[in-house]
Amino acid sequence: MASVRTGVLVAILTGALVFAGWGMTSLAIDRDVVPEEGTATLVGPAMLVATMVVAGIGAARESARARATRHVSWAGSAGWAVVAWFAFSLTALAGATLGGLPVEAGTPVGFALRHATDAFALVVVLAVFGCVAGAAVLARSGTDTSDRT
Repeated sequence: MASVRTGVLVAILTGALVFAGWGMTSLAIDRDVVPEEGTATLVGPAMLVATMVVAGIGAARESARARATRHVSWAGSAGWAVVAWFAFSLTALAGATLGGLPVEAGTPVGFALRHATDAFALVVVLAVFGCVAGAAVLARSGTDTSDRT
């Protein structure tokens, strides 16, 4: 049960961190997260939710492993960050395909590739890695607050 609570908390934390990171990145490079005109309005939030789900599952798994072995798997945290990047990219592809991408924005695959390789994808990878690794470190050290009942 503690792993589920850890996963939920990390999913919420990741969502907030990615949302804030996207805002700062958008201000820094003067571009919207989904700049294509006419794209469905829920593509960006769907990409965020996919990232949050993967981060929550990853944190639950990695914190349970860290509790059991007293070892933090940095490669495991990086793996979950890569999985979140794939989820982010596949959600962009699904959103472009199902959401009616305008013709002038290119193909759905091109749309997904553009979003998989931009600065916003880097924010996703760094946020998920930091949150999952942080949850594992807290679980290993015994200071994981979700263990207390």
